[in-house]
Amino acid sequence: MLASINTLLSEHRSADEAAAAVAAARKAGSARLEAHALEILGTVESLLLGRSTRGRELLQQSIAVARRAGDIGREVSAESRLAVLHSNRLELDRAVDHAEAALTIARTAGDPALICQALDGRKLVAFALGDISLLRETIAELLPELRGRGDLWLLQFALAEGALLPAAAGNWELAEHQLEQALEINRSIGRGYRAYLLAIRSWFALWRGSVDVAVETGRQAVEAASARSHLGIAWSASNLGAALLAAGDVDGAATELRRGLSAAQRADMGLQAARCDSLLAAAELHAGDTAAAAARAVRAAGELARISAPTGRAFLHGADAYAAVAEVLAATGRAVEGEALLEPVRAVAETAGWPGVAARLLVAAGSCAAALGRPGDAATRFREAEALARTAGCVAVEQLAGHTVTVDRFIHT
Repeated sequence: MLASINTLLSEHRSADEAAAAVAAARKAGSARLEAHALEILGTVESLLLGRSTRGRELLQQSIAVARRAGDIGREVSAESRLAVLHSNRLELDRAVDHAEAALTIARTAGDPALICQALDGRKLVAFALGDISLLRETIAELLPELRGRGDLWLLQFALAEGALLPAAAGNWELAEHQLEQALEINRSIGRGYRAYLLAIRSWFALWRGSVDVAVETGRQAVEAASARSHLGIAWSASNLGAALLAAGDVDGAATELRRGLSAAQRADMGLQAARCDSLLAAAELHAGDTAAAAARAVRAAGELARISAPTGRAFLHGADAYAAVAEVLAATGRAVEGEALLEPVRAVAETAGWPGVAARLLVAAGSCAAALGRPGDAATRFREAEALARTAGCVAVEQLAGHTVTVDRFIHT
């Protein structure tokens, strides 16, 4: 019986198989296997089927069963999965709570493998937030441990997501080196997620201002994404759409952003749904459909305002979404609403250690000020943005800030 359950857990391909493992574990009276099966079923329900509420309930059950069984490893694993699930849903305050809970449990146990697993979860939360300080602290401990343990699976993600640290500081060469290391590991172990790594590379190239590279890598990410993976499609299509919009291919951008939005909604992945919806508003404005752009921007602004983050933090990973929505609002007679959306995020960005993000938000704030008839404020924000972007090596943002912004130039990602 127990051997058959282990087979189900190692070879599960569907929610039905995972549910069968839960039932079999309960019948056998094995709490450890039940906790394991519940974690797998919760992961399948949330990440593969997009039923995140049900997935969250199952992961909570896994934690409760693991505690009763004294299975610390399973408890850490399920807490970390909950952290990822809440990150995807942009419930970032709860994501941090679960990531820290997993790390506390792992440190109490004193097991290096569990500590690495918990740090991996916290790293992803920090990456989703764009929290440079938390990411730096986490990567500093995680990278040497993973290298020492030879854990290539987790190492590829630590290198790729940790590349945000040099990228935020304007050290694009080091960021690209880390991404290439991550992709080489991925090639060597051949276990998927290549689309995700390529999407990160495209995202960084766009922030740097290398639009052609962003488009090319974005296309590679889309080609690498499995047609069955809503998560892979959401990440790759969103970043290709953003790159195409920056390149001026509005129709191509809209196609990819709609595809990314559909996939993100199916996976209940608010992180990329927010970006796709916001950038679609910019694409619609650029295409001349002012009414559609205005309606989408109002709706997207409401969604962005509902994101929950820990006190003193914000969803900086989605800075391009906030900027795009604010600029569309400014261009369609709602600049006051655009300023209100930007202010709390700008306040966090000013001291976040990511000057490129701060610069992009300042450009959007300048657009709002200009639309409200405050040219002096607008000019000041554009000059500040230009200086910040220059320090971060964000060429496209620097160029945008260095020019007078008019309505037909509000589109930028």
